Amino acid sequence: DKYNLVLDANAPMFGPMNRPPRPWNQDQIGPYYRGDLAIMVPMVKNMHPPQRADVEARRVAGTMKEVEETLDYLGAVPFEVNETIVRFVEYARDKGVGEHLKKFPALDKYDRPDRLTTKEFNALPKDERVALQKDKVEIDTLNAAVLAAKKVLGDHLKEANDQLDDGLAMFLPYDTDFRGRIYHCSDFGYHNADYLRAMFLFAEKEAVTEENDALLCLQAANSWGNGVDKGTLDSRVQWVNDNMEMINNVGSDFKANFATIAKADAPAQFLAACVEIHNYQVHGPGYMTGLPIALDASQSGVQIFAAASRNQVEGELVNLTPNEKPQDFYGRCLEAAIQLMIEDLATFEAEALADPISDDDDDDAYEAKIKRATKISTIKTTLANPDYTRNTIKRNGMTLGYGSEQFGFAQQLRDDWMSEYTKQVRRGVIDEHPYGEDRGFAAATYLGNVHERAIKSVVTSVATGMDFYQRCAKALSNEGKHFKFVAKTGFPMHQHYVKRKRSNQRVKLYNQEVKGLRNTMFQTQVGQEEVNKKKSSNAISANMTHCTDAAILTKAVLLCRDMGVSNMMCVHDSFSTSIGSAFTMSWAIRRAFVDFFDGYCLYEDVLNQVREQLDDPDSADLPEIPPKGDLDLEGVMNSDYNFC
Repeated sequence: DKYNLVLDANAPMFGPMNRPPRPWNQDQIGPYYRGDLAIMVPMVKNMHPPQRADVEARRVAGTMKEVEETLDYLGAVPFEVNETIVRFVEYARDKGVGEHLKKFPALDKYDRPDRLTTKEFNALPKDERVALQKDKVEIDTLNAAVLAAKKVLGDHLKEANDQLDDGLAMFLPYDTDFRGRIYHCSDFGYHNADYLRAMFLFAEKEAVTEENDALLCLQAANSWGNGVDKGTLDSRVQWVNDNMEMINNVGSDFKANFATIAKADAPAQFLAACVEIHNYQVHGPGYMTGLPIALDASQSGVQIFAAASRNQVEGELVNLTPNEKPQDFYGRCLEAAIQLMIEDLATFEAEALADPISDDDDDDAYEAKIKRATKISTIKTTLANPDYTRNTIKRNGMTLGYGSEQFGFAQQLRDDWMSEYTKQVRRGVIDEHPYGEDRGFAAATYLGNVHERAIKSVVTSVATGMDFYQRCAKALSNEGKHFKFVAKTGFPMHQHYVKRKRSNQRVKLYNQEVKGLRNTMFQTQVGQEEVNKKKSSNAISANMTHCTDAAILTKAVLLCRDMGVSNMMCVHDSFSTSIGSAFTMSWAIRRAFVDFFDGYCLYEDVLNQVREQLDDPDSADLPEIPPKGDLDLEGVMNSDYNFC
């Protein structure tokens, strides 16, 4: 990891530009004006040769104009850096208080235990030696991440200060991944952490008026989070009005009110909103602001599956229908998970009472009972844990439509939740991990299973759609073909997953093996021609969902452009614009979503394209198109909460 940091420091830094990027429809070269940078930024990154040839042919034929025009339109939006946020981030870093902020990188190294001599280490029992070695690896990994975070944060602050010194508007060039998802090419950009997103202001400011000042309140309430952002629009505005003194204090002096900011779910974005509200209070109507007003999809993956199958129940659950108050998909999943744990607890405790651990148990029976006892402990700890909230299950719920299930859910819980307790133990904040000496490994495995059952009990259209995609991918891989699909925008998404052959290689100096040195053997993996059927099947749901939401975003952005919206910044299913254009953007993204599915069956399109690629479609095990429900998509136009 330390060597990688050195390499990163010497890698080319793709930064913002001081003029709009080169148009993508101009030629095949990248967006930068410097040729050495431009040549390293293709319009679609990480393509395999078949997709590259397909993209180039479609660009020449002019069938990818919508994608090119979207990249050009977003690239022409001028930004400036929010100096208050830069100073806030510097303050958090320099004072060592960043650890109190949510979504802020850890910057303090973790203490390593005193090193034992070889004799002392060898004298320990085997299980203690293993535990010490695991601790060493864990601490080294955490400290490597700290080193990386310090460098990245330092680079971002340097870029921000350079932009402030220049005093010029900055522009971000854009490209897509192999699924069509749009990203800014610059390492310094708003797709990343909360503190980075808050650093961006639109350079072309718009006036705050009595007709739109509620949008500042909504931005503040949504950034504050803590459940306020799950209420009605009126209740969010009311929360801001009820807490106006606090918000003005934050907006006028972030240092004196740092503890308040630290309570926000998105601290830096909350501060940015408070500053603009405070300035509006001082200057009154007509105050010019460049604050991005964000509208986020309530759950874009489920929204796509529900719309594709016209599922009324699940469409309502993700706010595709008019509702008096916002529906909380993740809250429903949490409720289902809690109910499942209550039921499991009753079952496990009854089993433990009827068949307790006994000296007569054989190894298998003893191990099974220990696992049961661990589950009982996990359930009791979780049900009593105030940290177990909708946020705990949120990432699992978000990635169900991407093909994640129990194994993936468990790993996400270890990375996002259990690891935080481990860090707190390392910092001395808590004495021990609440989920045991294995740092929550077994608990996450059980909870991953609970979350999968809970989420699938709440939504069915996702499982049906995933099965449809997987059977299409399997039909193609059975003929040795990779899945590919051309979206409504003309973007060709290609999967390319192949089996890999591993081989061990010795380090050589010219033609001589290097002998007598440690670690001279390394392993290589070489891709083969054969399709990796399992990986192709596992990845298809995520890739198709991302391909679809990228196509919807493209349609929405172009409609906003045509309606005169000049400022936009997009993060997949999150759309932001300046305050004077927010109502127009809100209507346009809903209209684009409805128009995308109107008279169009996504599943039928996929099936037809798969049939065209098969040599023998009549003999293939192809799925039936999932049945349609009675969801009226026009209801999206009257829903306040599908993007809010």
